[in-house]
Amino acid sequence: MVLAGYAHYRLVSLPVAPSATYGETVTTSEAESFDELIDDCADIPRAVCSSQTLLPLPLNAAPWTVSDRCLSQVNDIDDYV
Repeated sequence: MVLAGYAHYRLVSLPVAPSATYGETVTTSEAESFDELIDDCADIPRAVCSSQTLLPLPLNAAPWTVSDRCLSQVNDIDDYV
């Protein structure tokens, strides 16, 4: 496929990086449905799932404000809707 103006470019493809298997043969296929995915996740040992590290509490978001300039842009919006 040659796009107009780009005939001098050569098409290239990027190599697909192999997934890390750590020297083991991977026989697990991708889940084909949510039921299979849930079943697969149910097989994960609890020791792997539970974390001993507590996550930090979320930060309080700054209050949201609207400037008069922004408000003026939608001042008469009801007339258009």
